[in-house]
Amino acid sequence: MSSRPEGHEGPRDASGALWETEPNGQTEPMSLERDHAHLGDCDSCGTDDVTVTEVRRVYVTPGSWDTEAKVSPAADTERWCETCQLHYPHQPPEGESAA
Repeated sequence: MSSRPEGHEGPRDASGALWETEPNGQTEPMSLERDHAHLGDCDSCGTDDVTVTEVRRVYVTPGSWDTEAKVSPAADTERWCETCQLHYPHQPPEGESAA
């Protein structure tokens, strides 16, 4: 059984290359150049062999009556899968604008 979460993988050809289905129904080789994404292991959840993108983790401390709210970006970048990018606070690496 695969350790990949459901929906993380598209169809593969005989060589193992990922393919994606376009909105028009055409199946095309997946371009890993877009958005600086590539196949690898997610540094956040540990899922292996998924499309990951370089991000900067953001630590968020909510404010309360005795604590000021704080947002602190991590010093180093990490490679995250789409699911982690949807659920956890992060920023693009320096020099890039947010999508």
